[in-house]
Parts: sequence; C-alpha cells; structure tokens
Amino acid sequence: MPSDRTCPVGVIDEKFVRKFSRSFIYAGTAMRSGGQMGVPAETEKLDKQRPHVHDLLLKAYGDDGYRHAQAADLYRIAPRGHNRLVKVFTIVRHIDGMEPAAQYPVGGAHLQWTLIKPRDFICGAFVDGDGLAQTPSFTVSIAPGAPQANFFRLERYLEQL
Repeated sequence: MPSDRTCPVGVIDEKFVRKFSRSFIYAGTAMRSGGQMGVPAETEKLDKQRPHVHDLLLKAYGDDGYRHAQAADLYRIAPRGHNRLVKVFTIVRHIDGMEPAAQYPVGGAHLQWTLIKPRDFICGAFVDGDGLAQTPSFTVSIAPGAPQANFFRLERYLEQL
C-alpha cells in the first residue's frame, strides 16, 4: 500500500478494510463464476471440483501475498459512492439438478468477493425479470431499449445510499 494511504477513490479507510477482510475472501473477477477457476461445469459434481481463486492464491503466494493481492483490489472499492461494493441477489435461487453452466453463467470483469461471515445489506433496488427497477421512491424500466435517463436516475439514487 502507498505510504500516504491514498488510492484512486480517495483516502483508505483502515477500519473499513479490516472489517471487509474479515467478512469476505477474494474470488477474482466475475469471469470466475462462483469464485472458481474455469467455466461452470455441466454437472454439480464436476462443478464442485473447480478450485476456488482464494485457495489458488493462498497456495501460490502464501498468506502475505494473498493479503497484498486483496489489499490491492480493495483500493478499487469504497464504503460509499460509485466505487463501492454491492451484493447482487438473484430472484431465482439455486435450482437442484440444473446444470451449473446454465444456472451460473460467467459474468464480466468486475471484482468478485465471497461472503464468509453474515453481514447486513441495504436493499437499494429490486429489479424484476422484465427489467422494472423498484426503489422506495420510484420505479423505472431498465430493460433493453429503456431511455438512458432511467439508468442514470437509478444510478444516482443508488450512489446516495
């Protein structure tokens, strides 16, 4: 970490970093479905054999190297605002018997963390299967083809939470 305790999103909040480190383990990016290496398998049994990014980092770099990698990525998030961590919960929970490749598709290059300790979260918005985003204050469509202003309104609202 830089000696002046600054980062691209501002001054590092050491209390936030310590609390965060006890609640989550590093899982790479959302390109690693479930924080595991490789693409989701065709069966649950095969999918459980995919190694977790956390375990591979510990094995390759040891405790100090792992903490360094985790801290380096923590510089990219903040407790509030545009660069903060969010937890996405799907409407459809796990379905036994559905192949992992269909149920857990690979995501984008966003940082991914695995929750290891229960935490409280604020529900910022509920988005249904048709792309209707509901907040306590308003409802807008963010479905494909929806006006760009709807996305900006929802983003501004969520950044204030």
